[in-house]
Amino acid sequence: MSPLGIKRRVDMLFFALRNVWRKKGISLLAILGVGLGCALMTFLFAISAGLNARLEKTFSGLAGRVVVSPRDAIFGGMFFSSGTPLPAGYLDAIRQMPGVLHAYGRVAASLRPADDPNLILPFNGYTGEETARPGSPFKKIIAGRAPVKNNEIIIGKRLQDSLGFINGKMTAGHSYRFIVPDGPRLEQLTLTVTGVFETGNEISDTSFCGPADLARKIARFPPDKYSSIDVQVDSPERIPAVEKEITAHFRQGNPPVQVVIPRDLLNPLRETLDTVNKFLTAVSLVAALAGGLSIAIIMSASVLERMREFAVLKAVGWRGRHIVMLVLMESLILSLCGAALGLGLGGAGAVLVRRYVFPDMIVLNRSLMAAVAAAGIITGTFGGLYPAWRAKQAAPADIFRQG
Repeated sequence: MSPLGIKRRVDMLFFALRNVWRKKGISLLAILGVGLGCALMTFLFAISAGLNARLEKTFSGLAGRVVVSPRDAIFGGMFFSSGTPLPAGYLDAIRQMPGVLHAYGRVAASLRPADDPNLILPFNGYTGEETARPGSPFKKIIAGRAPVKNNEIIIGKRLQDSLGFINGKMTAGHSYRFIVPDGPRLEQLTLTVTGVFETGNEISDTSFCGPADLARKIARFPPDKYSSIDVQVDSPERIPAVEKEITAHFRQGNPPVQVVIPRDLLNPLRETLDTVNKFLTAVSLVAALAGGLSIAIIMSASVLERMREFAVLKAVGWRGRHIVMLVLMESLILSLCGAALGLGLGGAGAVLVRRYVFPDMIVLNRSLMAAVAAAGIITGTFGGLYPAWRAKQAAPADIFRQG
C-alpha cells in the first residue's frame, strides 16, 4: 500500500473515532451491550476451565489405582464404610501379585457433626505405612500439621470449603464434637482438626483423614479387618491384568470382592461435566450474539440518522467501499471498547469468586481471555455489516431531492 493509501486509512480511522463519540449515550449503550456479553463469557468460561482442571487433576491422581472392596459395599467401598470387612490376609495376598507396586488397607467410617447430625461426612483411616507415602493426605498438609494422636484428624480442603457454606468452616487447631455409634446408643466424640490437606484428588479432598485405629473405633471394625484395599499398579497399562488376577484369586473367597477402577467411576461425572460445558458455551454464545445485536441495532439507528452525511461523502468522491469501511471501523471501535470492558468486569468477578467463594474453581488464562476478546470483537463487527450495507446504499441525488 502506498504512503498516500496509508494516510487515507489513518485519516478514516480518526474520522471514525470522532463519529463514534458524537453521541456518547448511544455509544455507551452499545459498549455496555458488548461488555456485558463478554463479562458473562469470561466468567462462565473461567468456571468451565476450572471444573475441567479439577477433574483432570483428579483423573491424573487416580492413574494406576485399583480399589478392592467387599462385593456388598456401596460405591465400591470408596466413600463410606459398608459391606463385609476384608481380612488382613487379602492384603498380604494382593501385595504378592505381579504388577502391584503398593497395597494398603483402608478403613472407612463416617462422622456426623454434633451441631448438624443429619450431615454425614466421610472419614478415611490410614495405617502407619500409608501415612508415610509421599502422595498421602498426611504429606499434603497446606495448613496446620498431621495428626499424631488417636483423637486428631485432618480435613480435606474441598470439604472444608463446602462446610463453610453449610454450618461454618472447620479450621486447623480447633476441636469439634461428632456423633458416633456406641452399640445401640449414640455418643459424642471430641476430635481435634490439626491440619488441612489438599492432594488434588477430589475424592480424598472431600473427606476427613486420620489414624486407622480411630476409624476402627468409629466404625467398630476389628483390628485385623479393612473396609477396602487401595492398590497402586506399577503401570496404568497393567490395570486390566492386575484386575483379572485379583478377581481370579478371590473368586472363591469369603467374603467375595469387587475390583473397582476409580477412574471408571468418574466417567459419568466427566460426561456430565461435558454437558455442563456445552450449556455454558451455549449461554456464552447467546450473550455474545446479544452484544453483536446491540451493535447492529444502535449502528442501524445511527446510519439512518446519517444518510445525508453519507450522501455528502459520496458526492465529494467517497466510494461505496469507503462508506462500508467507515461504518465497520466504528463498529470495531465499539466492539473493542465493549470487549475490554467485559474482560475487566468478568475478570474482576472471577477473581472475587476465586478469592472469597471457590478458591480453585476459577481458571483465568491468556488463551481464555483472548478467545473472549475475539468473540466480542467478531460478533460486534458482524453486527455492523448490515448498517454498513445500508450506508452504502445512500444515493446523493435521492437524498438531496428529499431535502
